[in-house]
Amino acid sequence: MDSEKKHFLLLLSVSKENATLSKAVLDAVKAKVDPGASPLWIDGHGIGVFIETDLPAWKIWRTAAPQASLDDWATMKDMMLVQIGPGWYAQDNQTKAAAWMHARYPRPPY
Repeated sequence: MDSEKKHFLLLLSVSKENATLSKAVLDAVKAKVDPGASPLWIDGHGIGVFIETDLPAWKIWRTAAPQASLDDWATMKDMMLVQIGPGWYAQDNQTKAAAWMHARYPRPPY
């Protein structure tokens, strides 16, 4: 297995209908994928979590997706896992998200 750490952004669309399932996904990520993972932002529409792991995306997905009924999964409007890398840009480098990215993929000074 490739032991090099990869970086991912997990995006969850959260509503009252899927709050329990969303929490179960976040708990599974923290317990089984990346103990250092924590929500970077939470707003009225969803949650964004940066993940650092040597697992491939499909394995993160299968590990993070708890055993739930199809009815429970039907409440999940959107769940997306995106691998991130050096091709990024942020207007404001003082945000928590930009600081996380810069620590892993530093940009050259302009």
